[in-house]
Amino acid sequence: MARAMSTNGKIYLRFKEESEKAYSQALDYLNSLMAKGYSKKFDGYWLNVYFVTKPEYYPEFARIIKQYPDLASNSHAFFRKAAIYESLHDKIRKFVELTMEKFHHCLDLQDEDNSVAGTFAAIALAMTDVKHMDMAIKFALETDDEHEFLASYLGKILQRHWGITPETAVAIALLQLSYQEQPNLSSQFYIIPQNLATLTDYFNDCDIPYESRKIITLAASLFGNGKYSLRKLKELFSDATDPLAKEIYANFHNLVLDALEDEDEVTGQPIIFNISPKPESDSEPLIIDEQDFIENPRCIITPLQAKKRGFDVGELETYDSSWRAFIFAPLTITNPYIFDAIIQFYKVQNKINPNSTLIWGAEQAYCFGKKIVIDFSGTPYQVGMGIYGKNQAQLIYGVMDFAKIAVAMNKQAPDKEKLYAQRKQHYYFDSPKGSPNIDKSKPGIMYLDEALGAGVFNDNNYRAIKQLEKITPDMGEVYDASLLFMAHMQQKKLDYAMEKLQRKLDTTELKQVYQTAQKRLPQYQEYWQEKLAKL
Repeated sequence: MARAMSTNGKIYLRFKEESEKAYSQALDYLNSLMAKGYSKKFDGYWLNVYFVTKPEYYPEFARIIKQYPDLASNSHAFFRKAAIYESLHDKIRKFVELTMEKFHHCLDLQDEDNSVAGTFAAIALAMTDVKHMDMAIKFALETDDEHEFLASYLGKILQRHWGITPETAVAIALLQLSYQEQPNLSSQFYIIPQNLATLTDYFNDCDIPYESRKIITLAASLFGNGKYSLRKLKELFSDATDPLAKEIYANFHNLVLDALEDEDEVTGQPIIFNISPKPESDSEPLIIDEQDFIENPRCIITPLQAKKRGFDVGELETYDSSWRAFIFAPLTITNPYIFDAIIQFYKVQNKINPNSTLIWGAEQAYCFGKKIVIDFSGTPYQVGMGIYGKNQAQLIYGVMDFAKIAVAMNKQAPDKEKLYAQRKQHYYFDSPKGSPNIDKSKPGIMYLDEALGAGVFNDNNYRAIKQLEKITPDMGEVYDASLLFMAHMQQKKLDYAMEKLQRKLDTTELKQVYQTAQKRLPQYQEYWQEKLAKL
């Protein structure tokens, strides 16, 4: 049952059952009402809901509800429950768009407890999925100067809930900046340069009220007032060794400088820095320093040496073929070029030789035949390739064209000189140092492992995507790696529909994955732009 009063902005909803269908119908009613101008007529609305079950509120708000009991409102409980159903998110977004307007309020919240209309709808979306951070940004921008406490409090809650990432940085910063007093912002906004890059991009692209003042307050909250913020940014720029980080600090410094000059507070000189372009010619001789590839401890050992290192050789996975080419890599690959090369190797490995192997997310050690054990804990870099044959083995690093090398070495003994010649011919290196072994303690790593098994080694795209969806941005490197897997799975889905069903599917989901990766892994900007252009 639903009824809207014509005199005071009060809306009554009564549930007979609390189901997805019931909440969908309730949202349809509310959106129809708001589309006719109901909220505009009363400068807001008062939502009264009669629930079947006891209403529940976000536990993250428990402390503030003790101070402001009215925040345990019907709107709070209604939108929290509605947001559980992903199919209703678009309807909740529509409600925010129809109602959230500065100086229109949640009329059931009184005096200083008050907040802009649509508050709890925006909160529910932002608490449920980072892809709805634009609703949190809208909340931050539409809240007025007298009723901003809930917006600023949400910024702190989202920081604890999701962490500060390129997906959340803008929303969290703007929400906390909505408070009249200068907030104390986390150093995570600049310790991770990509977070700062997202803020720079936002302020360069948007047109919001008092933009220069918000930039100045943001910089002051992170680094100190005026010239002190510029001085700190110059220090960060000078101390950074990664060219991309230097560029990010330079760009934010110049953004702050422009804002300070707009407000006639400080004048200064911008930092001029451009990442050096790639060499136009490959004519310079390639010099490979073997010191870069020293193993510690040595990886290729005998079973007896393996026992001395504490391995139960009889329990190790064993490859018994007379010849084998293999790649080893961690699950947390974040270089899309290497990721694609691994996928390409996997697609053609049986054509090269049925005994080719992909060791992706390696256990610590493996047996090859009866005389060779490879202990991957000693690799200098996480990605590499090996050839086994005639009771011998050889590992090489600094390559990416795995399939070409496997073809060139097919059924040949692992001759060191031949392999090093292949390395020189196909040299490419952008791999983090360390071992490819799985670190099972990392949050989300087992979801990634299950997605690999389901979506790459088996054609169970649905299961793979469901596992990847469990990985959240606060899981850092694991989340970044999951974006590459997710893009691969989404592309497989599109290819299957085209090849088998002669049907072209919508590319929105794949596009969103690439756009997220573009923000989180901007060092591969050219790659992401090329992929997006093809869509």
